[in-house]
Amino acid sequence: MNIEDFTIINDPRAQAVHDFDIAFYNHDMETVIRFLEPDFIWEIAGADRLEGRTAFINEAIKNPMNWGIGITFEGVLASRTQAAAWGFFQAQARLWMAYANLYELVDADELRIKKITTIYHPSTRTT
Repeated sequence: MNIEDFTIINDPRAQAVHDFDIAFYNHDMETVIRFLEPDFIWEIAGADRLEGRTAFINEAIKNPMNWGIGITFEGVLASRTQAAAWGFFQAQARLWMAYANLYELVDADELRIKKITTIYHPSTRTT
């Protein structure tokens, strides 16, 4: 997998979000599970909503379109209970998609994810 990472991270919540995205796109489900609450929700804007950590993992494993072959992180920000990451994701079909993930975190001290809302948009990027 091709990962370009230009993000400088100085916050543990932003680092956790970054590490989660890397684990997800590398198919490292063991690491992914450690970040997610049991009642985790993943919502893809305008497309799908999965409720529960098990449903998320089953879909991620079942659907290879969710497994990228390249990712570029353009930025990541975090507050005490929210975070955002954005960049470009290259899907199995070799199409680049701009993405933004909006995260709801459990609380400021526990770096676990309650919900992710994902927004995808086709990109004209070719490399």
